[in-house]
Amino acid sequence: MMTKYRGPPRLTANVDQEQRELEGTVRKLEDSLRYRARESQDLMAEVESKDRERIQTKRQLANLDKEIKLKTRGAEDLKETLQDDEATKLHVYEESKQQTLAQIEDIKKQYEPIAKQKQVITVEMEPLKEQILQLSESIRSQEGDGLKIRVSSGMDSN
Repeated sequence: MMTKYRGPPRLTANVDQEQRELEGTVRKLEDSLRYRARESQDLMAEVESKDRERIQTKRQLANLDKEIKLKTRGAEDLKETLQDDEATKLHVYEESKQQTLAQIEDIKKQYEPIAKQKQVITVEMEPLKEQILQLSESIRSQEGDGLKIRVSSGMDSN
């Protein structure tokens, strides 16, 4: 067995304290390194997640661009169709309008003689209306006289 050395220290400085301090520093650095490694992993996971989101967003953007182009093209096609239809409808409307105006003129021409006849008949009817009124008054007067005669002869018979 070996005997323990009991003499003066061989090193001129005591390194035990310094060694303990360095070991504490090493432990702190190792803890810090583990923390930083976990933090790095978390950040890498977040970067991967954001990268997936970016890729998905790019796909959505591309799909939206396609949809916008399709809708724009569809709107332009529809606009062209409507312009063509509008021109056709406008032409049909104008033709219909001209036909209707011509029919109105024809009806007016047909109505003119009738209106003149009506005016003549109205003028001719005035004396007839007056005669009818006179006859009506005469009839009422005669009916009144007839009623008086009946009433008076009915009284005489009593």
